[in-house]
Amino acid sequence: MDYEIPRSGIMEVNMKNEKLLKLVLTGVFAALSYVVFTFLQIKLTLPGGDATSIHLGNAICVLGALLLGGLYGGLGGALGMTAGDLFDPVYVVYAPKTFIALYRTDHRHYCPSYGTHQHRTRQR
Repeated sequence: MDYEIPRSGIMEVNMKNEKLLKLVLTGVFAALSYVVFTFLQIKLTLPGGDATSIHLGNAICVLGALLLGGLYGGLGGALGMTAGDLFDPVYVVYAPKTFIALYRTDHRHYCPSYGTHQHRTRQR
């Protein structure tokens, strides 16, 4: 008895697996950016009472966007950095701004299909 698996079934399973893989990697990059921001940072106090830090969390966000694409990579980086802001009393007020800024930046710059209609040249 020979039984052939229809090709359309294989393609559907692979597409589902690809989406699941991207979703899992989005969570991994979110966790990685949170850990790097939270535990591998140098906090600096600025004149006037403000604070900032030097960390590689943004590099993880960009890496996620490059590897996963703008939508998934931007979401992973934005979620991880926002979680870092929410759990740190110094940066908790910046959490909404962090999420919006990182997601928009990563999604725009690293999504191949974003904004392609704006960059067409005119024919003369």
